[in-house]
Amino acid sequence: MRSLFRDLAIFIYTILTYWQSYATGGIVTGAVGLFERLSHYRLTKKAYVGVFIFTFLFVSFFLAWRDEHSRAERAERKEAHPHFSLEAAEFAQTTLENPKTKDFVSTFNVVQLTLRSPRLHAATNITVHFFVIDSDMSHSIDVQRIEKVNDVGPNEPLGLFSKTLHPPRDGEPWFVFVGIAYRDAQAPEAGEFHQSWYFKTSKFTNGMFTNLLYDPGPEEKIRIVEYLKKQGGVAIP
Repeated sequence: MRSLFRDLAIFIYTILTYWQSYATGGIVTGAVGLFERLSHYRLTKKAYVGVFIFTFLFVSFFLAWRDEHSRAERAERKEAHPHFSLEAAEFAQTTLENPKTKDFVSTFNVVQLTLRSPRLHAATNITVHFFVIDSDMSHSIDVQRIEKVNDVGPNEPLGLFSKTLHPPRDGEPWFVFVGIAYRDAQAPEAGEFHQSWYFKTSKFTNGMFTNLLYDPGPEEKIRIVEYLKKQGGVAIP
């Protein structure tokens, strides 16, 4: 109930603000005053009430409604814009098998992410920057710039994969950065949206590592950002 009265007070204040601006300094007010001064004709009380109260009040109601309607439309468009959430992220070890003999042929390692947008509009013009960086951040183990041909619709998965990676037998964690840029398929003029994710792997010990990707610490994230800035051409939200 308190919220209702607060909203009502704001609505009345908006109407009065618009009415006051028209009644005391609008074009119509100025024109009426100029007309009366030059012609020596005075508006009747009924005409005065009709113009300065009822007409201006009606216009003020409309402008207050339009303001709220415009805000609601902007909020609705914002909620409809695509926005990706991270569904899965792992350093996956995949084994290929011979389809005829069912024997294992080879094993390879990739960093893979699955993103999904539950919003109403599809994402288009998707560009992905995928970096896998060594532990001391001296060079990139994998760098990819991927331009997606197809749009990604609401609740459709967006799968992102690194190239085949060859982890060391022993070593400190690697770092992963994935940044995406995209537009709203139904409102491309709304501009380009940017999102990014930062990860690090586990340590490598005797050729073993976990499939999980972890959040880097604050200092590690700063180092990743500094490294990416040196590479250039990467949008970092």
